[in-house]
Amino acid sequence: MRALPVDVVRALIAIVDCRGFTRAAEQLGRTQPTISLQIRRLEELIGAPVFDNTARLTLSPRGRIVLEYGRKLIAAHDELAEALRRQENTTPSVRLGLPNEFAAFFAPGLVDLANQRGAAFAFEVTCDQSETLIDRVRAHQLDMALAMTSPEDAHGSVAQWTMGLSWIAAPRMVFDADTIVRLVTPPEGTLFYNIASGALARAGRRFEIVCKSGNPDVLRSAVDAGYGVSLAPTSLAPKGARLLPETLLAPLPNVTLGLYARDRSLESAGEPLLSHMIALLQSSPALAAA
Repeated sequence: MRALPVDVVRALIAIVDCRGFTRAAEQLGRTQPTISLQIRRLEELIGAPVFDNTARLTLSPRGRIVLEYGRKLIAAHDELAEALRRQENTTPSVRLGLPNEFAAFFAPGLVDLANQRGAAFAFEVTCDQSETLIDRVRAHQLDMALAMTSPEDAHGSVAQWTMGLSWIAAPRMVFDADTIVRLVTPPEGTLFYNIASGALARAGRRFEIVCKSGNPDVLRSAVDAGYGVSLAPTSLAPKGARLLPETLLAPLPNVTLGLYARDRSLESAGEPLLSHMIALLQSSPALAAA
């Protein structure tokens, strides 16, 4: 068997972690046809299909082997590339992941920290779905990340906070017990999609998904326009949004906000940021009740 290029192995990992070809292409900055071609190339190299069922992303025996060892290969490759990059860069750079909902909230605190440290500090911020951020920390593609999970999935975090959720809608949107709920949601497989659809199903409420997007601006615009209802952390609900009582739709669980760091010890630039983020969260009015 010939050597496996890093990019085709990375494509497989992205498809599995992102739960689909489209989201994998978005994460890697490629087109979906390019990702499909990379998988076909991988199949040619290993002499077997990667998936037993492509629609359900069921891996073949050889696909599972490539995924298992490929994660180690990509982690080692990225650590090597990062070590070389840091060697060239005199200003240590910290790679930070934030859920889309927290980006605006944390930006001022990060800028304050950078100003305090001057030229000795730099940071790179990635905003994405929580599930993707955790995967990227574990793959050493991020130094640390904030991410929301269900309480039972919050293992491995450095610090944790509990957050309540609320249904949100445009101020003048009208509901009654017989109304089919029009749901505005992130893609399937994400935390808020699973919580919203599961809560409505358990409550016996009929619903239809009228807007589905990984872009928070699209979701916010759909809610503002009265197109449907969505979920948001109660303390971070958009200004002007109407918080609906659970009795009107369905009860909602709490979620856990966790701060995750990569396995090995953080570089000197990372440790102050880790402490700074914990202090920022502890003092935040948004988490005062946590």
